[in-house]
Amino acid sequence: MKLTIERDHLVFALTPCAAVAPVRGTLPIVSCVLLSAKGKTLTASATDLICGVRRTCDAKTTEPGSVAVGAKDLLERVKTLPSGPVTMVGTTESLTVSSGKRKHVLHCQAPADMPPLPEPKTDGVKVAAGMFLSSLERAAVTASKDGTRPGMNAVAIDTHEGRLRMRAASNSGMGAVSVPLAVVVPKLLMPLESSLALRRVIDTEGDLFVSTDTARAYFISDRTLFVTALPSADHVPFDTFITIRDGLPCHATIERLPLISALRSVQLAAGRGELGGIVILKFTKGSLAIWAESVESNGNDELDVECETPGKVVVFAPQLLDALDACDDERVKFDFGQGVDPLFVTPEKVDTYLGIVMPLSEKGA
Repeated sequence: MKLTIERDHLVFALTPCAAVAPVRGTLPIVSCVLLSAKGKTLTASATDLICGVRRTCDAKTTEPGSVAVGAKDLLERVKTLPSGPVTMVGTTESLTVSSGKRKHVLHCQAPADMPPLPEPKTDGVKVAAGMFLSSLERAAVTASKDGTRPGMNAVAIDTHEGRLRMRAASNSGMGAVSVPLAVVVPKLLMPLESSLALRRVIDTEGDLFVSTDTARAYFISDRTLFVTALPSADHVPFDTFITIRDGLPCHATIERLPLISALRSVQLAAGRGELGGIVILKFTKGSLAIWAESVESNGNDELDVECETPGKVVVFAPQLLDALDACDDERVKFDFGQGVDPLFVTPEKVDTYLGIVMPLSEKGA
């Protein structure tokens, strides 16, 4: 393989591959990027056996061929080259990358050992990439980080009554994003790691085409294909929890940013460890008192709030902060009860997000 390519084009092709390829995988080949040159195109692809990515860019090929080389190592070296044309010469054993007098030689692995990326069988449904990715990011913060629970270590995506829904859950809460959408996106349960990887490799500008088959989901944007395996698991029955909200007796409305600031400050007094981050929210008419304590210290703050019915909730501050960050409105609404009733968090003026924070007993606080 021999070609000439602009350094910035090469960085563009390698960046998503380096984001997906693990530094050390169970198979050495999956830490590689497969580079295939033909005609006026260089194609770079990588996979971690769960998700994979392929990106194309312009290049001038004089000898077509393919090489497999460490993805992150190659990207780091290419970034150190001066701007301008880069020459790449690959053999079965090595890849030489040079620009001017600067040159790097990297060891190669057999391209034939690279696991192939599956191809989508349909063009998919077209959505706005920025809207889809920002919604996915807002929902993913609530997903469980426990990889042994595939039904919760994921984001559930579907379309319902003209709205795109993305929902995630963990033991301590749930989050649901809902935005208007005129088309029907395929129903899928997307692994959390794949959700985060997609956000890193797909540009937020332009259109995104989404499709699925029985085992995978495919996302195509401009010159990039992202594919992920789908878990064979069921998601949490989210709607069951939403019905609880209508019967809750306590309601409050409060400025979002001052509340975030207060929570971040007061939670520091709760210390670390198993009980770290626990805060108590005590609502009275017109006032919200926030309290946290540990064996070493305590902290508190008080904010103005619109509230008619007194109530108290004990929560993990990090879960509540995740919900508040996702609300994206100047003011938020709280619906809650007493004891083990969930705390519902929504933006005041838009219906694009619903957060559910599971409370703790006062004995655990």
